[in-house]
Amino acid sequence: MDLSVVIVTYRSRSTIEECLGSLFENLSELSVEVWLIDNNSNDETAQLVEQAFPQVNLIKNPENSGFAGGCNLAIPYCSGRYILLLNPDTITRPGTLPAMVRFLEDNPRAGIAGCAQFTETGRFALSCYPDLTLSMVIWSHLQLNKLLPGMVQGVFREKARNPIQVPFRVSWVTGSCLMFKQELAREVGLLDDNIFLFTEEPDFCLRARQQGWETWFLPGYQVVHYEGKSTSQVPFIRLSNYYLSKLYFFSKHNSSLSLLMLRLVFSVDLLLRSLIRGVQAVTGSKTARRSLKFYSRILRAVWTYRRGDAPADLQQVF
Repeated sequence: MDLSVVIVTYRSRSTIEECLGSLFENLSELSVEVWLIDNNSNDETAQLVEQAFPQVNLIKNPENSGFAGGCNLAIPYCSGRYILLLNPDTITRPGTLPAMVRFLEDNPRAGIAGCAQFTETGRFALSCYPDLTLSMVIWSHLQLNKLLPGMVQGVFREKARNPIQVPFRVSWVTGSCLMFKQELAREVGLLDDNIFLFTEEPDFCLRARQQGWETWFLPGYQVVHYEGKSTSQVPFIRLSNYYLSKLYFFSKHNSSLSLLMLRLVFSVDLLLRSLIRGVQAVTGSKTARRSLKFYSRILRAVWTYRRGDAPADLQQVF
């Protein structure tokens, strides 16, 4: 078996049919198995897949285990030499998956590969990144990336969006289309399912690098990604994990001082957001009032977070 594809769905009925259809159309000569884990969608996603794609191995998860937790239900059963994590809101383009497989075959130390991504409107979406360091978090959370878009991530952006750019090494790629070698999984282990969303990829790629593996990005190949279709349905879970998953990542890989600095940065970020939403709430915005409640609860969680705590069970915590 060449390739095992792992797809985690959550209320993905509107996109999964196009995702699976494009996947099966663009495999070329690859032999493939598909594992789909439905995270208790309650929108008939699983029933649609059963009826329209009986060749798919379907796992009905009775709870929402997040991205990493869902993937980990299938990865131990994958028999492909390569494993692809693919979002249910993606459309595979011709030649992309065979090219990713060939690249990993031809480069022994390349253990993980990603490709270029564009939204349904044709807008380029960055999907490869430098190390998730404290300076990187400060840069993004204080909106410096918007003030100076050509710096830091901007260097990656210009290389990644250029289809004639040769493949290049990166620190991590997003899990919406992430391929890795089966032997890497045996050596590095599964995704960290303590992480519900957002930092499972930098954690996985960092652990791989610590074992001598490399992560590469292929700008000449692409998928279309309807960003945020699933996570937009659970806005508080999404926003909470945007902060708390980073706290967990830093508590796992960095010093206590870095964790303190992260708390301070997040406090400034959340207070600035609260100030803006407060002004909007005065004008009668119901969305702004709801956001203010979110921000205050997340700020409290940032300061009550204990080193090593898992942010995966936010539904219960909040």
